[in-house]
Amino acid sequence: MWKTKYFLELMKKIEIKFDCFFVIAVDSSEKEIKIANQIVENFERDKIMILGDKNISQSIPIIACCDISICNDTSFQHLSCLLNVPTIILRFDSPSAYSSYSKLQHSILPEGYKEIDHDTKADPDLISVENVLSKVLSILN
Repeated sequence: MWKTKYFLELMKKIEIKFDCFFVIAVDSSEKEIKIANQIVENFERDKIMILGDKNISQSIPIIACCDISICNDTSFQHLSCLLNVPTIILRFDSPSAYSSYSKLQHSILPEGYKEIDHDTKADPDLISVENVLSKVLSILN
């Protein structure tokens, strides 16, 4: 999983370039809500929404309105693509079969890796914020 500090840095850089509203897709577990709350603390309340308390039928129309999705978990990646949202997948242990079936999917592999599988468990520090930002800008511009 990409570190919260990297998502925060990325979001702040994106916010400088675009008028953004961020949707944080997490489940309702204590761990995930804690991560989401760390992110929320860094943004104005009217600029961010957490999906942790929403069920799937409530989440779908929200995700469908997004301009881009950045995922380090394949569940939301699949959902985003299904909803025609361009999706960046940070692949630390997700095989290419999970992230290569749609033109909306844009994989980013950790530096030094040519392929990833379930057992790779690549170091999250090997995907830089600048690399993800570059991909975001290429999709949104």
